Amino acid sequence: MDFQKQARNFLENLGHNSTALLAKGLSLIPGEIPSTVYLELRGDYPVFTPPSPLPLSIPIPGQKKTVTLEELRDQLEILGKVPAVKELIILERGFSGGFVAAFAIRAMLEQLIAAGKTITFYADAYDNLTIYLASACTNVVTLSEGQLMTIGLAGRVQFQAGTFKKIGIEVEYERRAEYKNAVNQLTETALTPAHRENISTVLGSLSQHWLETIASGRKLEPEVVKKAIDAAPLLSEEALEHGLLTRIAFEDELTLNAKPLSEALRFAPAPALRWADSSSVAIIAIEGGIADGESKNNPLPIPILGGQSAGGYSIARAIRSATQNENIKAIVLFVNSPGGSALASEIIWREVTRAKTVKPVVAVMGNVAASGGYYVACNASKIVAAPTTITGSIGVFNLHFNNAQLWEKLGFSTETIKFAEHSDYASSDRALSASERDNMNRAVQRVYDTFKTRVANGRNMTDIENLAKGRIWSGTQALEHGLVDELGTIFDGIRMAKTLAGLPADALEVHVTPPAQYIAPTDLKTISRMLETRIWALMPEQLEIR
Repeated sequence: MDFQKQARNFLENLGHNSTALLAKGLSLIPGEIPSTVYLELRGDYPVFTPPSPLPLSIPIPGQKKTVTLEELRDQLEILGKVPAVKELIILERGFSGGFVAAFAIRAMLEQLIAAGKTITFYADAYDNLTIYLASACTNVVTLSEGQLMTIGLAGRVQFQAGTFKKIGIEVEYERRAEYKNAVNQLTETALTPAHRENISTVLGSLSQHWLETIASGRKLEPEVVKKAIDAAPLLSEEALEHGLLTRIAFEDELTLNAKPLSEALRFAPAPALRWADSSSVAIIAIEGGIADGESKNNPLPIPILGGQSAGGYSIARAIRSATQNENIKAIVLFVNSPGGSALASEIIWREVTRAKTVKPVVAVMGNVAASGGYYVACNASKIVAAPTTITGSIGVFNLHFNNAQLWEKLGFSTETIKFAEHSDYASSDRALSASERDNMNRAVQRVYDTFKTRVANGRNMTDIENLAKGRIWSGTQALEHGLVDELGTIFDGIRMAKTLAGLPADALEVHVTPPAQYIAPTDLKTISRMLETRIWALMPEQLEIR
């Protein structure tokens, strides 16, 4: 073992052992172990600590620290090792994590119950998401004036074609294929048959999982839960009669003798000292739209382009670094992206393919891993999705906006001097010519064929046309069709990666976060350049599921 590796092992073991010794010291401080503790559940529980929307992280007075799923898992695992704690009370304070985070938290709560803990979930009111989460608990409680807005899942799509027509914008496009509905919001005024079929199929799968999960957690028949949902919104007494609640009580009645969760954690057995080597698993996040170039952080609320984006160069460089690092024995890609640039997706796909020949690569899907989000994952050694993940959307499209009528209405006029036939290609001042439309068509077909080939090779399939065409799938459907290998959480994916690499369960986990370029609101040049992407592997339908 070389000196550099010895030094790295020493430092990593020193950090772990220092924490273990501190925990041992805290456990020796006299004190009474609480039998009941409470946890406030708030925020979205990201897998990674989200980047600040500002170039400098400025603390805001009264702002609560963002707790990650990993931190919550660690707290609950430690709690499970304190036998004197009999009950955990969860106080819902604005949980906004989405169904995939709720699925992961449900798994943690089920493990605690299996360890002999009673878990009581309290909320002032319930909606589709919180009842899904609460149904994993022993008791589900609200106050007498609380309501259950558990009205079932629905999808909503808004169309802008009528607006574009009124103001004089014509949208020209090519897509592959009829289920690639990303363009429909701009070109249609209602759902097409293919669009309706696609959404209905996916929503049906999500609704079935949601209903059956609640029924299983509450130990009711699905038909009983369906009857309660159809009767919603429910008053607290009605929800109690239907079996969705177990008790009606005020919060203070539950927490009268309860202590904060943190007061019990110090009584857990201290972790064992470790003298292991530095073999580890790298966890790399691909979150937000997939963009050309470097990762960016845009504070402006621009659809697709706003917020965090995963740059093809940045992500590829992170994967390459993890591949070349001898201490990293496996890579986990956490993909929470609707896709974006087809070119950037191809660049990331290439690095995943190269890494896979050296060490296991496990892709884990978040709320959405569709189109380019599926492109970058399709050649991983294994793919894990949650039942409620939206994935697939194997298809591409290109758009051209002809603003000639709009400019005329506004009184604008332009003249162009060019020295080649297509020097003003894609200009918004005019419609595309026949040859330009042909060029767009051929380019879209080429990328679509490549996309399908990548998926077919990665998933060892001979013909994926019926799974492609832009269709979206739930995680459950993706498993049935062979697009993913297993249903599970990010932690299941990490365990899988360790197993494939022959690592112990307690092997180190290293988060690799490529730096993101901050885009100032005044940097219109960079923002406009992001709009120049020619072919999109994207699912931006903004399907609102609630």
